[in-house]
Amino acid sequence: MINYIIIFFITLLFFFLVISISHKFNLIDIPTKRKTHNINTPYTGGIAIYMGILLILKFYDYDQFLTNII
Repeated sequence: MINYIIIFFITLLFFFLVISISHKFNLIDIPTKRKTHNINTPYTGGIAIYMGILLILKFYDYDQFLTNII
């Protein structure tokens, strides 16, 4: 259980890293009248989630991970 908490915090760090990179390279969605958000929103949030999933699959047995999810 503690391992999942560690990976959660590593993924959280990935979020901050990816968000700062997206602002640096201007990978943000600027709100307009047709958008529902009011502030600039990075496009790259899913990358951090994907990196967290890859960490779990790298450090743990893949079959055991899928069995625990199901």
